[in-house]
Amino acid sequence: MSSKKKMIRGMLVPKHCIYVDCIREVKAEQDGIDDIHKELEVNCFDVARVMWDGKEISIYVDDEGALISGNTGRDVNGYPTPLFGNLLIFGSVDNYGRTLDLPSEFDEEYVYNKISKPMYEIS
Repeated sequence: MSSKKKMIRGMLVPKHCIYVDCIREVKAEQDGIDDIHKELEVNCFDVARVMWDGKEISIYVDDEGALISGNTGRDVNGYPTPLFGNLLIFGSVDNYGRTLDLPSEFDEEYVYNKISKPMYEIS
């Protein structure tokens, strides 16, 4: 008996993105990490949690992003330090630790307004 994998909705913010039109919607397998690795273009990642308009958001980010020469970082609303590299943004997690969809009202423009343009560069 095969079970169909649940796909969740998120947004990808490329590391050098400075305009809203470079942010794109992505779909990723809920219980898998292959899609996350592929979209972030990394082997290791961390998850930053922030609150946007009363909703918890999960931001997947390169675990070693601040160590890579030429990588750029940006400020993210609700997070205390800059995040470096590509950002993959989803919703909260359920009681089992599974990542959930980014709320439907959070579109590309909404995400763009919650993050800064790249402001920091690793030399």
